[in-house]
Amino acid sequence: MRQRQVRPDGTDGSDHEFRMVVDDRYKLAAAGKLRLRKVIVCQSFFYGLKGIWTALCMQSNKSGMADVKLPAAMVEDKLPLSQLVAVFVGAAALLIGTSGIRSSSRIALRLYMLMTCIAVVCSGITVKEGKYAGLEDPIKIIAMESSDSRRWAAVLIFVDALLEAFGMIVQISGIFVTFSLCTNLAPSRSK
Repeated sequence: MRQRQVRPDGTDGSDHEFRMVVDDRYKLAAAGKLRLRKVIVCQSFFYGLKGIWTALCMQSNKSGMADVKLPAAMVEDKLPLSQLVAVFVGAAALLIGTSGIRSSSRIALRLYMLMTCIAVVCSGITVKEGKYAGLEDPIKIIAMESSDSRRWAAVLIFVDALLEAFGMIVQISGIFVTFSLCTNLAPSRSK
């Protein structure tokens, strides 16, 4: 009986004509998806912190800290409309962005980009329309003020400003990463 010659698992190099080369844009798209997943995790962390922070500021006003002068937007029961729109649109953008990554849908990713832009604009409007209006420099108050209540208020304002800045940076980086990812995704095939 003749024994069959078993071919090794690897290749001897004779099939070089039939090998396929992966286009660079597919590699870039995979790397972009990974970056966007990281940005979306940071964004969800931001929205979680923002929700907790807003609830704590509203609770501190109700718990008898009347001598602490906080900005009106930090202590009122009713939040500014632009802040509510920013939070809800941003949260919806996270859901759409996550589904857009999974399905590699350019339409969903563009919608995520648009909704994130709207959330950034609404956050900017919230800051501009008087969230910090009429306040002195919080760092100067923390360093020089002897009153504990004013010092506490300045710390809260400073932390809130840092949280807003972190959110803006993360959201804007999400817009840029998504734009880069959309350019690297393969064009949809129409039949």
